[in-house]
Amino acid sequence: MNVLMVETLSPLAAETAGVLRTAGVQVRSCRDSLDGFACRALRGGDCPFDTGPIDAAVAVRAGNGAITTFGGNRDTVPGLDEQGIACSIRRHVPLVMVCDTGDPWGGPFDEWIEAACVHDEVGEEIEAVVEGRSETYSAVATKALGDALRIYGVEAASPSASVVRKNGQLAATIGLPAGLDGDVKDGCAVKVHDALHAFDPWIATINVTIT
Repeated sequence: MNVLMVETLSPLAAETAGVLRTAGVQVRSCRDSLDGFACRALRGGDCPFDTGPIDAAVAVRAGNGAITTFGGNRDTVPGLDEQGIACSIRRHVPLVMVCDTGDPWGGPFDEWIEAACVHDEVGEEIEAVVEGRSETYSAVATKALGDALRIYGVEAASPSASVVRKNGQLAATIGLPAGLDGDVKDGCAVKVHDALHAFDPWIATINVTIT
């Protein structure tokens, strides 16, 4: 499992990275230094997104709800040095917000947080997020499935689609009414595949299973 952290040098981030590594997680970071705004890629190194799939991103904040990266707090506006979090959000990588104590909510990334926890529970939280159903991708797949069924004139009370995102791949499972012919089933699978690819063009592999 590969996890992105903006940095692992400040005290709380280093402790969080240590918990993840103990849990067998590969931690990749955007920054080699706490100085300036430039990430590793801007300094001539490799961006973690260019070296392999990222299963989740971890942002670290203080217990007062402000984002914490380099030992300082920000109440509402992320800094340029937090661009790795924005890169993760843009690529639909699940975001886990970690705090030391107190309430992890109240910062600028609340809208995109998949899960939140204290730092010593981050290993279990990451595993649950990566191994479990993605609500974001599942919503895209469910809408596409409903649209496809309507195109084919199939009545379905509640189209069902569930997607797991892991290792740079999407595994989608769609439930179809009994008795559909093969062309309709294949057409629904293609519609779901294409919708997921349009939503996230960075995903290398999308597998659709029909139940």
